[in-house]
Amino acid sequence: MLDTCETTAEVIAKSKEVRISQETSKLHYFICDASGDTCHIEYILGEGIYHRNSSFPYPVITNDMYSTCVDYLNIHAGYGGSKEIRQTDMSIDRFVVTADAIKKIPLQDRQYCFRILQRSTYANTQCSIVFDTKEAVVLYKAKGASPIEIITMKDVPCVDYPLVLMPGKETFTKLTFIKNLELLQFFMVESNYFKAKVAEKDITGLAQYTYGKER
Repeated sequence: MLDTCETTAEVIAKSKEVRISQETSKLHYFICDASGDTCHIEYILGEGIYHRNSSFPYPVITNDMYSTCVDYLNIHAGYGGSKEIRQTDMSIDRFVVTADAIKKIPLQDRQYCFRILQRSTYANTQCSIVFDTKEAVVLYKAKGASPIEIITMKDVPCVDYPLVLMPGKETFTKLTFIKNLELLQFFMVESNYFKAKVAEKDITGLAQYTYGKER
């Protein structure tokens, strides 16, 4: 979709022509284009569910179904209920604090986006990322790092092979099979954040997917 679609409407149309594999993770997607048109796509029992415009009143997603998060928000003070809004590492609480922050924090600049993200940050949060779709700029802040890094998309080289930007580096380099394999092995085997067990041959297969063969 990132390679072939320009607008949210195009993504919605093309998404109905593909199947999303959710073998190891239950995934859903937040779509936004340069005009600010947003949509949430989630897959429930194999069926694509689309939240947009009036059915997407809070442009926020965490790690639960959207309807579950909205129902939970509605039992909180200020949203029809009396439950206190509090910051925890639970997905539905992170939805509530983020939706509430968007409502209460005045929109000023990109820094305000990081202030909102800070509301839902918890121990396992590795990176906070802000996408300025209008200006085609990506800003990110890694865990434990104080400066906010900026990527201006017009400055990214236009090449016919994948690129990678490693932490602490200023320029993109070619993503080789070996580097791709190292990253996947770290994430799936060596780190503490991926709980599913994946066979070595499957990790190698994923690393080869970009290239078709080892390079």
